[in-house]
Amino acid sequence: MDKKFQYQARDSSGRKKSGQIGAQSKQEAVTKLKAMGLLVLSLDEEKKGFSLRGYLDKLNSIEILPAKVGLKDKYIFCRQLSSMLSSGIPIVNGLQSLAKQVENKTLKGAVKDIAIEIEKGRSFSAALKQSPNIFSNYFIKLVEVGETGGFLDETLMNLANYFKDQNEKRKEIISNISYPMITMGSSVIVLILMMVKVLPNFMKTFEKLNVELPLPTKILLRVSNFMSSYWWLLLIGLIAILLSLYYYYQTDKGRYYIDNLLLKVPVLKDFILENSLIIFAKNLSLLERSGIPFLQGMEIVNQNITNRAIQQKLDKARLKIKDGFNITTALKQQDIFPDIALQMIQTAENTGSLEEKLKDIVDFYQEEVEEKFARIVALLEPSLIIFLTFGIGGIVASVILPIFKMSQGY
Repeated sequence: MDKKFQYQARDSSGRKKSGQIGAQSKQEAVTKLKAMGLLVLSLDEEKKGFSLRGYLDKLNSIEILPAKVGLKDKYIFCRQLSSMLSSGIPIVNGLQSLAKQVENKTLKGAVKDIAIEIEKGRSFSAALKQSPNIFSNYFIKLVEVGETGGFLDETLMNLANYFKDQNEKRKEIISNISYPMITMGSSVIVLILMMVKVLPNFMKTFEKLNVELPLPTKILLRVSNFMSSYWWLLLIGLIAILLSLYYYYQTDKGRYYIDNLLLKVPVLKDFILENSLIIFAKNLSLLERSGIPFLQGMEIVNQNITNRAIQQKLDKARLKIKDGFNITTALKQQDIFPDIALQMIQTAENTGSLEEKLKDIVDFYQEEVEEKFARIVALLEPSLIIFLTFGIGGIVASVILPIFKMSQGY
């Protein structure tokens, strides 16, 4: 017997429509509405006492939460389980087999527990909820949709591809920034050693020779003496500043202020905006493919946006879409995404091919973001040269000046 679903959608001309449709499952209802040329905004089953909104409000990031379970572990788990299910292996047998192969101890224990829960009669998605510190609510939601629609293997493969892509990008980022960071750290250590150890020894020699020190050398000597005598105070001050910034960033006000400030930095602004666009489009495409209505998908995806200022603007856009605005207009009013991306979304609204256009947006801007990141990393090199010039070069100059003055006096 068909279930009844209440829906809100838009047709190809952008007009908002609402009504009721019968289907065996939510996935089937979404498929029917798409076949009618409608873009599904929301879809709720007519069921007394059921509130999907309250559940969705609690959804968080796509990431499996703890750092103990890395992206590579997540990728291997999803890919192998997907392959087993595609081959017709029962999920309990597949999980038991995986539990023997998984190297990560945290994930191994969780997989064993999940297999036991399924043997007791629970669904896979319900069993995942027993490990909230490992699997995010978003991960569980996608699995639940895959189970209901009968395409769990495909859902897991989509998640595997996502984690693989994220892992490769993380490796690339670490590889690109490791050299500048190591160089910067080494330069700071050398600078401190010269100020605390080398410079005072030169100054003692000049004092014995009764050399009148130039003003720049006197200033640097006082700084050196202060660092030598009160290094512990400087260390405490530095730790206090870093901790204060950290805790301030943990507050809603602090995070919004700092994230909004980053959007005003010319070099970072475009990179942050386009990277957020890729996250938005990639994850929303995955949700669209899984049959989750647009507004609910946008609510979930918004929690994956790391910049709080952009997150708030996207939430405002979602509320405007709910009130009757079309997607393109709502996003355009917030002034966060490039015009080309908005034009592609507008085309998707008119043709009903949102999922495909979201993929196109990811492909189009992925290379742009990579180029911008490479440019930011490239800017670190001249910054290091300037730092070394003014830092170490200044110390060397302060030592040479008295020697030069001595040579003029003889």
